[in-house]
Amino acid sequence: MTFLLLLGGCVHPPAVVVEPPLPDDVPIPREGGPIAGPRYVVDAPPAPEVRAEVPGQGALPPYVSLLRRDLSERMQACATDVVGHGAMLHLVLTGDGAVTTGLVARSSGDAAWDECLRSSVALAPFEPPPPELLSAGAFSTDLLFR
Repeated sequence: MTFLLLLGGCVHPPAVVVEPPLPDDVPIPREGGPIAGPRYVVDAPPAPEVRAEVPGQGALPPYVSLLRRDLSERMQACATDVVGHGAMLHLVLTGDGAVTTGLVARSSGDAAWDECLRSSVALAPFEPPPPELLSAGAFSTDLLFR
């Protein structure tokens, strides 16, 4: 047996989908971009400025990172494997970067490593702190150094 099914009725043209226009604050993609990257590169406005008084902003984080990097480089000459935890370093610098105080406030548990940290602090002045970080002509910080 063969069944033949005939469908009848009106044939409607396909519906045309009209997308609403994008709001003005949506970045418009453009053709091009990196060969191995996304197909579209988005032209977006820069991020808004973050005020310096917002935690994690301002001159302190980059300056502390600079101090840590400088200390790490200085310690490469004498550092040993650390036994125990990181040492807490209390550091006071003058406006020109000279060290007035460089104390190991909490030991790492490895006397040789603590001595290496102390001698690395005393090697030479550090990069001068930004003026906005100075209080009474000095900059003071506590660093947990591992």
